[in-house]
Amino acid sequence: MNSEDSIGLIELDSTNLKCLIFKINKDNNSEILSVTTTPSDGFQNDVVTNLKKASDSIRLAISTAEKKAKVSLKKINVIFEQPDFLCTRFSKHKKIDDSKIHRSDIEFLLNEAKKQLTLNDKNQSIIHIFNHNYIVDGKIFIEEPINVFADTLTHEMTFITVPKNNLRNINQIFLNCDIEIERLISKTFALGVELFNEHELQSGVVLVNLESKKTSLGIFKNLALVHSITFPIGIDHITND
Repeated sequence: MNSEDSIGLIELDSTNLKCLIFKINKDNNSEILSVTTTPSDGFQNDVVTNLKKASDSIRLAISTAEKKAKVSLKKINVIFEQPDFLCTRFSKHKKIDDSKIHRSDIEFLLNEAKKQLTLNDKNQSIIHIFNHNYIVDGKIFIEEPINVFADTLTHEMTFITVPKNNLRNINQIFLNCDIEIERLISKTFALGVELFNEHELQSGVVLVNLESKKTSLGIFKNLALVHSITFPIGIDHITND
């Protein structure tokens, strides 16, 4: 089977690593090639605590999925959620002066928000940017208001970030396994897209995900994740108490 057509996903966890390999067929539908669950070691709440053990766990998870699917992956998408995730909301404003709004105006506000975020905390890396509101002359637009005449434009955004050293350690364990990370995905975001329909994501919905070692909360509105937080307290802590 052609490995170039195969897409890999791996979900980090303190107990088990879940790996999925699929492809998009000619009808534009997904075809699952393999699903595997293998023991996890070297992680605590999706944070790498032992590079060698974590690398060995990742290598086993990916190789098991590859053998089952009869493919060899060069890149993989990583789903994870850490208590160290930070959710930062920005509202940036620009005068349009009775002219048309251009894409460059929106890009300017986005870049200004990214610049401010970087200056405020240089130890964080961005993994997600969600655009959840465009306010044109006091009116809310869900989609980009390109070519709309306006006096003012406000762009509301949410950034999900992770400490750079946490990300370096994750990158290193995949490099140790000779595989490149294609994309980092928040588990809360992935669950929201899977569990809720477009109407629910548009009107607003709250997701609470209880796991063994942690609990995550996500708020969705206007088809975006507008707030997310993860606590290092899970079902195991409640059971033990």
